[in-house]
Amino acid sequence: MVLMPVSATAVTRILSHFGNAAVAGIGAAQRIEMFAFVIPMALGISLAPFVSQNLGATRYDRICESFTLSTRFAMLYGGGVAVTFFLGAPWLASIFSRDPDVTNVLVMYIRIVSFGYGMMEVHRYCGITLTGLHKPISSAVLNGIRVLVLLIPLSLLGAHVGGVGGVFTGRLITDLMAGCIGLIWIRSTCREPLSSKTMTVADGACQ
Repeated sequence: MVLMPVSATAVTRILSHFGNAAVAGIGAAQRIEMFAFVIPMALGISLAPFVSQNLGATRYDRICESFTLSTRFAMLYGGGVAVTFFLGAPWLASIFSRDPDVTNVLVMYIRIVSFGYGMMEVHRYCGITLTGLHKPISSAVLNGIRVLVLLIPLSLLGAHVGGVGGVFTGRLITDLMAGCIGLIWIRSTCREPLSSKTMTVADGACQ
């Protein structure tokens, strides 16, 4: 949880070099994101106890099935939000500010970053699932990779190469890569405790 404010502080610090409009724009965009994440976060809250209960019951097939269904939901929901935000970005921006510089930053952020929302939620579900599997250190490492290895370096690189838009592109690449890393991690972890009897069922569910 400490990594969340750390990442927000780092990105805000990077954007501060591009003026107050950039900072104000991302601040408004993050408020819009809070509404978009309410539904997938509600699913995530229930995922950890569900995974833990089925771990205790040795129902590994249900763990893999729940992960598969939740990640599919994340991708579909994230895709829907991305399309909605891309089309409605100017209207959403007008609600938060009348300053054209701020609204331009806000529109740019929404139209770039929103296409990574699905994979960002996949990454979140991977961390929650690892916690439910009694692997909190793995969950912390996975989140650390996203923030310390991907987000901050890619944001700095993006700022150097492409300015404000480059920072947002760095965030998009971060979400896509973090989601892929999380999927690989979970699929390998999901198979570890499985007996030969349940291996076939779980493998099919995890595909």
